Amino acid sequence: MTFAPEGGYGAVNQQSVFTHGVEVGMMRNESHDLQTATDELVQSLEQSNPRMRRSRNFDRGTLGGRNGLRAMLSNENEATGRTERIALYTTFLNEGTLFYMIGVAPDNEYGSYDSVFNRVAGSVQFTQSR
Repeated sequence: MTFAPEGGYGAVNQQSVFTHGVEVGMMRNESHDLQTATDELVQSLEQSNPRMRRSRNFDRGTLGGRNGLRAMLSNENEATGRTERIALYTTFLNEGTLFYMIGVAPDNEYGSYDSVFNRVAGSVQFTQSR
């Protein structure tokens, strides 16, 4: 699911483009270890974005009040040619599924978005399924 402001998404040269905003999703976990599961997610993202790189190691953090990891990535958006910075937050749901949140903004605007991404990560709420 993607949340983006007007102008933060669209199409360029018939390619779907997401330049500003937040995306959340889930991924099945086979590793039973948060760092390994997050590494697998990063590798998957790198396969579909060949210019994506991790900027630094993982930091401990929280996502929706749960213990998690935060990684900073950089990417050159193939559709726009612009460098973007990506904040990746991960945690496990109760059944072991990896839940992730990705915050994306152009490199030159990232400073305006970083605190927003942190607030969004802190405001996520998980409910128990019955």
